[in-house]
Amino acid sequence: DIAFDGTYMYSSSNANIDIWYVTGLPSSPAITVVSSFSGPNDPNRAMGYDPDTGHIWTANRESQIYEIDTTGTIINIFNNTKRIYSMAWDNVCPGKPNLWIYDQTNEGGHKCHVRQFDPINGVYTGVEYTGYYNDSINDQAGGSCFVEDWNGTNVFIGLTQSEPDSIF
Repeated sequence: DIAFDGTYMYSSSNANIDIWYVTGLPSSPAITVVSSFSGPNDPNRAMGYDPDTGHIWTANRESQIYEIDTTGTIINIFNNTKRIYSMAWDNVCPGKPNLWIYDQTNEGGHKCHVRQFDPINGVYTGVEYTGYYNDSINDQAGGSCFVEDWNGTNVFIGLTQSEPDSIF
C-alpha cells in the first residue's frame, strides 16, 4: 500500500517506511527516495495519511493499528482483529474522519472486506462492505485509496490481487 501527503509518497517493503517522489513522467519515470524511518511493523503493509495531523496510519495483517508521525514516533496504538492489507483516509463522508480498511478476513463466506474504522475512538464502526473476491482462484485483498469528489461522488477504490487483478 502507498500513502500520499500531496507531495511525497510513503511505502514500505521492510521495517522502514520510505518517503519518495516520482519525476520524469510519463516518458522517463524516476523514483527519488528522500528519506526513510523505522516503522512499527515489518513490513508496514497498509498505509493511510491524515492531512490534518500529518500522521500516517499503518498495520500489517493481524498487527495492531498504529498512528505514527513522519519520523516513526508512535502516537496511538489500537487493537485489531482483522487481516489488514490496505488503508485509505477519508475526511468527507459522514462521521468523518474515517479510515477505510481493506482486509482479508474470512467472515460470512467472504474473504475481502472494506470496513470503516473510527480513528478518534480506535474502533470499527460496523459500516462494512464485501470487497470483490473470486473464491475459485483464491484472490487476495490489495491496495486501496479514497478519492474525494470524483465526478461528484466520494469513492473508495480497491485492488483485488487475482488472475488478472481486479479494481473495484
